[in-house]
Amino acid sequence: MLSFAAFWGGRPRDGVALGERAAALLETTAERWWEAMAHFYTAFNDGQLGRLARARASLARLRAIGEAIADNRLCNYAAWTTGWTEALEGRQAAAVGSCERALELATDPVSAAYAAAFLGYAYLESGDGDRAAPRLARAVEDYQTFRFRPAEAWFGALLADARRLQGRHDEAAAVAMRAGAVARDLGFPFAGALAQRALGRALWARGAKDDADRMLAEAAQTFHAIEAELEAARTLLDHAAVAAAGGDVARAGALARSARSTFLQLDVPVHVARADETLARLV
Repeated sequence: MLSFAAFWGGRPRDGVALGERAAALLETTAERWWEAMAHFYTAFNDGQLGRLARARASLARLRAIGEAIADNRLCNYAAWTTGWTEALEGRQAAAVGSCERALELATDPVSAAYAAAFLGYAYLESGDGDRAAPRLARAVEDYQTFRFRPAEAWFGALLADARRLQGRHDEAAAVAMRAGAVARDLGFPFAGALAQRALGRALWARGAKDDADRMLAEAAQTFHAIEAELEAARTLLDHAAVAAAGGDVARAGALARSARSTFLQLDVPVHVARADETLARLV
C-alpha cells in the first residue's frame, strides 16, 4: 500500500493522507481486513510524525476490527504499534505489556519478530540496555533473514543505542554506522536519522564532543526535514547536553527551549518534563 511506502520513503504526511483515504473507501466495502490495515498504516505514519493521540485513535479502530473478525495478526499489529506509541510517551510499563501481548498474539514469524523488536525498544526507552540489546540484535538478524532492509536499518540504529547504554561505546558507534549506511542505501531517512543520533550519542560517550555536536545537529535536521518533530525535539535535548558540557550555555538553552516548545505542541508531558530538567540544570 502506498501509505506504508510513504513511511519508508520519508513522506509520513502523505502516508497519513493515503491511509485515511484508503480507510474511508474500504469502510464502504466488505474488506474489513484491508480497512484495518489502512488504519495501521495511518497510525504508523502518525507515529513517525509524533502525533501520538491521532495514532492511538487509528490503533483503536484497528484493534476493534481485529477483535470483531477474530484476526490475531491484526490484534498483534495493534498491540506492538501501541507499545511503540506508549514508549514514545514515556509509559514504559504499559509499552512492555503491550509488546508482550503482541508476542502472545503472534501467528507467524514476521508478527513475532515485530513484537519482539518493539519489546526491545520499550526496554531501550526505559534505559535498560541489557534487556533491550539481545532483542534488538535478534531483530536485526531476523530482518536480514527476511531481507527486509528498512527494518534492519531501523532496529540496527536502536541496537546501537542499546550498546551505548551497556557501556560498549566503540561497538555502538560501529553498529550505528552500519545502520546508517543501510538507511542511506535505501533512501530511508527516518532510520538514517536514528542512526545519526545513535552515533552522536556514542561519540559523546567516548568524549568526542565536536564530532558528537555535528552528528546530533545533522540528525535533528534530518528528522525535521521529514517532519518527524518528536524525534527532532528529542535529539535537540541531546544536542543541548553536549553544548552545555562544552560551556555554551546560551546555545544549550536555546536548543532545550525549542525542544520544549515542540513537546508542548505535540502534547507529550514526559518530554516537556525532561526539557524542564535540562533547562533547570543550565541555571
